[in-house]
Amino acid sequence: MNNGYWEGIEPPMLVGVISNTSATTALCFDGLSGLDPKITFRFIDPYKRDASAMDDCDVLIFVRHLFMPAYKEAFEQAQIRGKPVYLLIDDNFVTLAGEKQANPVDNEIFRPYAQPIFKETLAKIDGILSASRALTEFFRPYHPTILPFSAVSDRTITPIRSAPTDDLRVGFFGGAFRAEAFKDDVLPALKSIAERWPVTLFAAPHVEKIREQIDCDGLRLVTVPFHHDFREFIAEWQALELHAAVHPKGNSQNVKYKTANAVLVSHYLGAVPVLPDEAAYAGLGETDGVLKIGGARNLSKVMARIETASQRDLLLAGLARFCETAFDPTANMETVRRLRRDFSPVSQFQVRYR
Repeated sequence: MNNGYWEGIEPPMLVGVISNTSATTALCFDGLSGLDPKITFRFIDPYKRDASAMDDCDVLIFVRHLFMPAYKEAFEQAQIRGKPVYLLIDDNFVTLAGEKQANPVDNEIFRPYAQPIFKETLAKIDGILSASRALTEFFRPYHPTILPFSAVSDRTITPIRSAPTDDLRVGFFGGAFRAEAFKDDVLPALKSIAERWPVTLFAAPHVEKIREQIDCDGLRLVTVPFHHDFREFIAEWQALELHAAVHPKGNSQNVKYKTANAVLVSHYLGAVPVLPDEAAYAGLGETDGVLKIGGARNLSKVMARIETASQRDLLLAGLARFCETAFDPTANMETVRRLRRDFSPVSQFQVRYR
């Protein structure tokens, strides 16, 4: 009796990632490298306008954008080639299109997402990759195929531990839409702490606008240049040896759709994340290595939890455990494998007799 049987062998897969958005791309894809020897990712910068890079790709994933001129041109080239196309979203551009942005350029970027052309374009693609549950629920009426795809832990990035310092080192790398809460909640708390312990605040360039409100006895502001490249950002901020990373609440309807990426970034920086009560951080607490802001009066008490190295180490250990689980790359890899199954049915797979 012959006990042999036929089995399908999944073929190699080349995924083209259309992006010049370093942070989202790095967070969602870098941790996948080498996990499946048959799946390769090719990163294609649409601004280089080399459509031939798409030719041998099995599927194309557009990161965040469809309507900026370079992306629009790349999408047209993908359609000419008949490639399966997916859109990866980690912000709600439909919501953002209804808000006036601080940077007028952003208004132009978001505007098409509130117009009929967005739904018309979605009808031409094969699906949406969603970075949060809230985004998935919002976009269900927009497309029948929505798959999970979010930030994953990259084991090639080694989190640091800060050396002992005479000052409390606090980082704020959030966007300008968090600036109001920074002034209202975080700044008073930092000034209170600075009365008994020197504080150095490392912040994104937009905070320079309120330097006069920050610099005082015991509190010093150091602005950190913006880095388009995510790994350069990580390297520069790791060198600052932060104790905490504050992420105050955001002033935007998009906040409810945000991801928990700030938690993973804080882990990389060796900084205890101090977070608002936003949907992305619901249910997180000290056992996960996370502290919650809870307003200016409460924040000064919360920050006392990181005043000693032993307290910080305990929180950072919990943070490492949380990130290992919450940002496991398995779900992203399963999504990519599903794309392969969808466009390489078993009848087209290589088969062998065993």
